[in-house]
Amino acid sequence: MLLLVVSVLGITRGLRASAAYLLYHNSRYGSGKGNVRGILSSCSTAYRYYPYNYFFTIWTAQRAYTEGLKSEGEERKYFMSAADYWCERGLNLNPYKGQLRMIRARLLAEQDPASAVEYWQAYVDWHYWEPFNHCALAEFHAMAGDFTEAFKALELIKGMEHYEGGLRRINDHWRREMAMPDLDAAP
Repeated sequence: MLLLVVSVLGITRGLRASAAYLLYHNSRYGSGKGNVRGILSSCSTAYRYYPYNYFFTIWTAQRAYTEGLKSEGEERKYFMSAADYWCERGLNLNPYKGQLRMIRARLLAEQDPASAVEYWQAYVDWHYWEPFNHCALAEFHAMAGDFTEAFKALELIKGMEHYEGGLRRINDHWRREMAMPDLDAAP
C-alpha cells in the first residue's frame, strides 16, 4: 500500500513537472516565444504546476523586463512589475542566480540607483572573481552619480574582458550627467 501511494505521488509530480516544462519550452522555443503576455500566462501556469524550476522564472523575468524597456506608460509599469514579480519568485528558489539578481538591480536602479549599488555589491562580494560583476557594479555607481567609485570598481578588471565596455558605459553616464541642465543656477 505504501509503495502504491508513493508511486502515485511520484507519477503525479512527474506529470506536473513535465507539463510545466512543456509550457516553458513552448514559450521559449515554440510558437509562443514572441508574445510576452502569452509567456507570462504560460509561465504562471507552469509555475502552478511545478514551482521548483527557476529557469522559467529567469526567462519570464528577462522577457518582461526587455518588453518593459520598449514600452511606455501603463504598459511599461505592467511589464516592469511582472519582471519584479518573476525575479522575486526565482530568487526565492535560488538567491544567487546572477541573471535574476541583475534584473532586480536594474529595476532598483530605475527607482534609486544607490540601492541598486548596495544590492549588486552584495552579489559581487559573493561572486567576486567574475569580471562582468565588477563592470556592472561600476555602471551602477555611475548611475548613482558616484564616478570615483565607478572607476575604482572598473580598475579591478583593467585589461580583462569587460573593461572596455564598462568604461564606455561609465562615459555614457558621465556625458548624460554633464548634459543635464543645472536647476540650481540662477536664470
